[in-house]
Amino acid sequence: MPRLTNVQHERAVRMLQKRNVCRKGMFAETSVADVARALGYSQWVIYDLRARVQQTSITADRPRPGRPRMTSQADDRHIVLRYLRNHFMSATAKSNELFRRRVSTQTIRNRLRTAHLHARRPYVGTILTKFNRRQRQQWAQRHLRWTGVVFCDESRFTLRYVDGRKRIWRRCGERHAQCSEADV
Repeated sequence: MPRLTNVQHERAVRMLQKRNVCRKGMFAETSVADVARALGYSQWVIYDLRARVQQTSITADRPRPGRPRMTSQADDRHIVLRYLRNHFMSATAKSNELFRRRVSTQTIRNRLRTAHLHARRPYVGTILTKFNRRQRQQWAQRHLRWTGVVFCDESRFTLRYVDGRKRIWRRCGERHAQCSEADV
């Protein structure tokens, strides 16, 4: 679940401080459960926010530990745009060409995965026409009840990381897109 933005923090605090009239004419604050349900977040998130506001009177997130990001949002968009223009570009070869400073290839891969781009094998083969598809479907329906025939899948496994295959960066559902096809 994504972190709350500062605007959502302020809204939750305002909702918590809002006073409602009870049955006996007394005022009561809005419950944590009501605020969590209204914003669509866990009650624990709202409990923690309320405790932080009571202790420090600050709603903004505290600085978090960890490694600082090497790329800005504009850099991330540039990376994705660059790979969408050339699907056959490898992350290892082009990582240092994109920026003046050193950015690791893993950072490039992470930014591409965040944009739902994954390294896949390009589609190699002839594009089937409607006629060919119909012919294949008719053949499959005629031979639907074949017995005694074994089909095997020839898979390739490697013990090392590099297998010499070319890969492209594409989104799900773009297998047959013209930009994702390799030359035969």
